[in-house]
Amino acid sequence: MGTYAPYGYIKDPADHNHLLIDDKVAHVVREIFDLALTGNGLAKIRKHINKQHVLRPAAYAAERGETGYERHFEENEENRYIWSENSVRNILRSPIYAGNLAGYKRIAANMKSKKRLSKLPEECTDRQDTCFGA
Repeated sequence: MGTYAPYGYIKDPADHNHLLIDDKVAHVVREIFDLALTGNGLAKIRKHINKQHVLRPAAYAAERGETGYERHFEENEENRYIWSENSVRNILRSPIYAGNLAGYKRIAANMKSKKRLSKLPEECTDRQDTCFGA
């Protein structure tokens, strides 16, 4: 549903609403989950990924040609390889990696409103008008 696929996925060229696993970085996502399952915290996971000198998600997106990311690395090329705890946290918390579609997380009160209120996770159900659907 989004413009770009999340880290670890690519959009299917035949169906832009379908995601395919990106084999180039899927091992990184799997490793993050494996490390978390063995009890490692965000800081340890981040340090482990940083030691491997893996492009962080924004740098990988810029490398794939997605716009809006390159400005983060203009001053320091090494920043392309420094993962933040937020990047690791976002991967671990995202329902997309569990096979769920996440949509309608921020809803406008009406069509004229520019304010978009975020829903809390407990407000999300499997119904169409809420956050998660298969």
